[in-house]
Amino acid sequence: MDDARKEFKILVLELIEVPEDNRESEILERLELISPDPAFLDYIFQSDEFTREDGSFDADTLSEKVFSYKPIEL
Repeated sequence: MDDARKEFKILVLELIEVPEDNRESEILERLELISPDPAFLDYIFQSDEFTREDGSFDADTLSEKVFSYKPIEL
């Protein structure tokens, strides 16, 4: 796992734990910089795709999806 993907996963897990407002802003700024997929926040907050049966969040699968994103080239 490369460094950006590892950092992404750690930050997502921290974000899900509802950090203080100033830390949440820092996390979001950093995630926006390192995420190749612009829809990553939708995957976290608007989808059940990455929620396991036990209710925990599957950050590994999210990271795989986000880092497999390929922008459309015209």
